Amino acid sequence: MKFLATTAASRGLMTGLKNAAGIIDDVLDYVQFSVNEQCVEYDECDTFEGFSNASKPVFHIEYPAGDADTTISTFNQTTVNKYCDIGIDSGADAFNTVIKYMNLSGWVQYCDDRTYVTDGF
Repeated sequence: MKFLATTAASRGLMTGLKNAAGIIDDVLDYVQFSVNEQCVEYDECDTFEGFSNASKPVFHIEYPAGDADTTISTFNQTTVNKYCDIGIDSGADAFNTVIKYMNLSGWVQYCDDRTYVTDGF
């Protein structure tokens, strides 16, 4: 990870960590952001808070519908609160949370209840 991050930086690129909670302490100085899937589901969001404490973003994705259900047009407020209000301070050090379908279609719901669908899906 250190080699990849150093090589990427030498070319003007950033490096992020996807999931991999077990190595955060070892690589936090080398990566610029984290992509985390389902830290609420697996009760590990506090582990990724090291990024926000270091003023580095955490792009957090939850998949509450499971594999089969892709017909929900908007998740209800209870579901949104479960995945968006996870005890991480709001503001610059907050997680950037979205809710998606497990099939990774172009549909996404933001914590403010806005939804968006990319073209072609």
